[in-house]
Amino acid sequence: MINPVLVDEGSRLVVRCEASGNPTPEYKWYKDGAELKKSKEIRIKNGKKNSKVQIGSAKLEDSGNYTCVAENTLGKENGTSTVHVKSSKYKLLFKVVDQHGVQQRRRQDCVFTDGLPSFLVNAKYILLTMCRDER
Repeated sequence: MINPVLVDEGSRLVVRCEASGNPTPEYKWYKDGAELKKSKEIRIKNGKKNSKVQIGSAKLEDSGNYTCVAENTLGKENGTSTVHVKSSKYKLLFKVVDQHGVQQRRRQDCVFTDGLPSFLVNAKYILLTMCRDER
């Protein structure tokens, strides 16, 4: 499974897993521990050697941990991918201080995890952070 999965808000989200076995495994999908079921928004397709969850238009609340469980009469295996939905509405604004004490302003898309903004910055010190509506 790919980890992490990054997708823009409103884009198609696809999470895939692969497994093989004899007898052919059955697949179940979970998001943050709750079993996913097919619906108008969620499509689940199972093949002999793979399975995928597809959401046509990703929302911020689709961020989370997606676990695929493949099971047959001989055993069970699972894999998890973390999905981050990037908001096009919000931008992360922050200042960083480099090793020479120089402040720099930066801006990047906010990434939401479990519906809350989060971000990864390769900097030693962050002085100010906020997610702001840019629309």
